[in-house]
Amino acid sequence: MSIKLGIISDIHANLPAFQEVLCMLDSCDKILIAGDLVGYGPRPNEVIEMVKSKKFEVIAGNHDTASVTRNVSNFNDYAAQALLWTADHLTMENLEYLNELPRRKRFQFEGVNILMVHGSPEDDDEYICEDDITEGYLKKADCEVLIVGHSHIQWTVKIGDKLALNPGSVGQPRDRIPDASYAFLTLPEKKVEQKRVKYDIDLTARMIVKARLPRILADRLYIGY
Repeated sequence: MSIKLGIISDIHANLPAFQEVLCMLDSCDKILIAGDLVGYGPRPNEVIEMVKSKKFEVIAGNHDTASVTRNVSNFNDYAAQALLWTADHLTMENLEYLNELPRRKRFQFEGVNILMVHGSPEDDDEYICEDDITEGYLKKADCEVLIVGHSHIQWTVKIGDKLALNPGSVGQPRDRIPDASYAFLTLPEKKVEQKRVKYDIDLTARMIVKARLPRILADRLYIGY
């Protein structure tokens, strides 16, 4: 019997995008989130509350961790500004929720071993792309399916009976396509469907401006970068 997983990552407090994606994932048996619930966007508490209200499998991303620690030394100026704004606006309960999230998770669905990380199996903050995925890389990761986020770019690589995928970003795509990204993973077949859905970018942009976050964070949503 097959199960259908919804795979998402990098919501970045973009509530309108997250709501549209969740509508698309309504038929899934389980939803996995590969980190970065917050950062950049204007609705961190609302996104976290929505995640908490569901039985999602969630890990922390680098923005989630930085929102708790307030260590923004590895971020550019506008990302750092948004992270400090996020830290100031999150409720204590939601800061505690982010602090308690694991940085990686292993699962077994339908006999298939899955590793979900935000960056890479070696480094939670490392960016990896499809060209990095080799048979040796997947063997070292010690899983049949590797799920990553962080780069905000969709890709799928299948080598033999092993698979790696990045569902792209819900809240801030960076592949020059502004539509929110997500993926379906059907097991045990290991079938991946990379998907996009339009959302109200104008609404998110207005929220960003109203929150007095850096204007570039609104402008870049229109160009998918």
